[in-house]
Amino acid sequence: MGLLREAVREKLEGVKEIRLREVPLKEIKEEIYRYLEQNPDSYPYDIANELRLELSLVHEALVELKKEGKAEEVE
Repeated sequence: MGLLREAVREKLEGVKEIRLREVPLKEIKEEIYRYLEQNPDSYPYDIANELRLELSLVHEALVELKKEGKAEEVE
């Protein structure tokens, strides 16, 4: 049992904590748009992690950006 605990401890030491930010949707869209200009092939998960945003909000913002013609899906 001690080896398992030690392995879990070692694994958790390497995990970084991500503190999500609360940002209005309009600001999220602007940040994502700027991010996509520099990283056009990014996936929603990558955007959420990099910008420290809730994945569901990233999806919502991307849907709106797509409707506005400012974002497109990556194949």
